[in-house]
Amino acid sequence: MSSREIAIPKVGWEAEDRIALHPCYSPYACHTYARMHLPVAPRCNIQCKYCNRRYDCVNESRPGVTSRVMRPEEVVAKVAEVRSSLPQLTVVAVAGPGEPLANEQTLESLRLLRRAYPELILCLSTNGLLLPERVPQILQLGVGHVTVTVNAVEPSVGEKIYSWVHYEGKTYWGREASSLLLSKQEEGVRKLAEEGILVKVNSVMIPEVNSSHLPQVAEQVKKWGAFMMNVMPLIPVEGTDFQGLRKPSLVELKRLRDQCEVHIKQMRHCRQCRSDAVGFLGNNLTVELVERREKKPWELSPAGGIKVAVATKSGRLVDQHFGHADSFLIYRASLQSTEFLEKRNVGQYCFGKSFCGDKEESLLRTVELLKDCQAVLCLRIGYGPKQYLREAGIEPVETYDLVEDAVAKVAARRLAA
Repeated sequence: MSSREIAIPKVGWEAEDRIALHPCYSPYACHTYARMHLPVAPRCNIQCKYCNRRYDCVNESRPGVTSRVMRPEEVVAKVAEVRSSLPQLTVVAVAGPGEPLANEQTLESLRLLRRAYPELILCLSTNGLLLPERVPQILQLGVGHVTVTVNAVEPSVGEKIYSWVHYEGKTYWGREASSLLLSKQEEGVRKLAEEGILVKVNSVMIPEVNSSHLPQVAEQVKKWGAFMMNVMPLIPVEGTDFQGLRKPSLVELKRLRDQCEVHIKQMRHCRQCRSDAVGFLGNNLTVELVERREKKPWELSPAGGIKVAVATKSGRLVDQHFGHADSFLIYRASLQSTEFLEKRNVGQYCFGKSFCGDKEESLLRTVELLKDCQAVLCLRIGYGPKQYLREAGIEPVETYDLVEDAVAKVAARRLAA
């Protein structure tokens, strides 16, 4: 890969060019390029009612979680270690576990990385409270992409989501806290957009709290200058005010994203990654696990290699339509070997032209059951299911070949340096 291909995004590029190397901004880049989150920011200046940051939960995958907090002086060496085994790394970001802009370690880490790796894309996430005053530093560091979490654009809704906001030595509560946060988010997003930085807005879908309000959020943040929006489902977490709320269904989530897409482009392949995530979306290691493993390109998932689901009638050939499969064979594949893991029942959702494609909930359930796979091999697949798989970070592959040969070819293409 040439230095031109991984150049820092420049103001003035067409949007399509500027998202091409960022796996969060493109459902296609997420299959080809990797990202690394640096957990250097422990402190937070707001309290969301869905958030409980735990630093030691290695088996939990959600925002705000990391095995440990890193120091700025570690980051250059850590990135070097990851790049030695993951040459597809194009993006390094700070996404927590607290609020990146409330921690000086964030800016120091990005400064060190910019000097050491000028070709990398730098990215950060923020709640937006300190964003207006940090825009000049963000620009100076060449950060090309910023994600801002906006869960409400009406203080009456925001006060249901935020317990408190701490700003300039004072703690605000209730509607006053929500109003302050909202004003800073709008000011910050507008400033970033004026400078040509791509802004992605994250919004947590909280049933019966803000779900009906999020289309209004979509409309408003588009007016602020945001480039795209990512509606994420609530993950009820023990020890939070929202621990008893339900997680929205896949059908509800899709319906809401469709409503929001009337106003602004939607990210549909988000995997709600940890603050120390490393690798391709949906195929993660943490920084700590990367350090413990021998550095080989095929060892990029916790179990080694990638997982591939295969639709097959005969068991020998990839010879079944995706929609006709009531089960899939699951393989793990590396550059060295192919290993059968299990037969996974999913339930057939397509029963011919009169029914195929009508049972959206069944299709979404199938995609959910395959979400740990990086690719699905089948004889044929319709346009709709293909899009659902891509949005979930799963590559659909149409082929007619021996199963193990087809699996090995996908692994070779995706894992070879």
